[in-house]
Amino acid sequence: MKTRRSKTMFKLNDAVRYRKPGATTFGGIVACSFLLVIGSGCGGVVPDYTKDLVDVSGQVTVDSQPIEGAIITFVAQAGPSRSSSAVTDAEGKYVMETLPAGRGVLPGSYAVVINKLEMPDGSSVPPDVPPMDVGATERLPDRFSSFASPSLSVEVGSSGGIFPFDLKTM
Repeated sequence: MKTRRSKTMFKLNDAVRYRKPGATTFGGIVACSFLLVIGSGCGGVVPDYTKDLVDVSGQVTVDSQPIEGAIITFVAQAGPSRSSSAVTDAEGKYVMETLPAGRGVLPGSYAVVINKLEMPDGSSVPPDVPPMDVGATERLPDRFSSFASPSLSVEVGSSGGIFPFDLKTM
């Protein structure tokens, strides 16, 4: 039995042409490139301040124990600064981001607010549910978690830095 080699047929300038399977056409390259550019968001505007962001990281502990899933927010106090945020990992470590620019913080003065929402039984809030819809409550005292009267602050210099926070509940 004779096997036939599969060929793809397409029309080009009213002439029938054949190409081998897997062969690339210029049109295919252009189409794939277009989809790649659109899919990767290359049409977006990069904020002017992106080049000024500096790395800021640290660790959040409560009574010397790392706290996972806490939201740490740097609230800009003055000048050209922008607010930034991060979520702590299992070791309480965080790396700040300024959206939409990405990793880093603009140098400046910041009030710091740290929130940790939990379910009434002390478990973590499910990731796909709004915390208030399931009765989540703030675990940390108001002096750390209130945007109205934050008690923590940092001064981020031009070289960034590591900012640990050991919160004492008593």
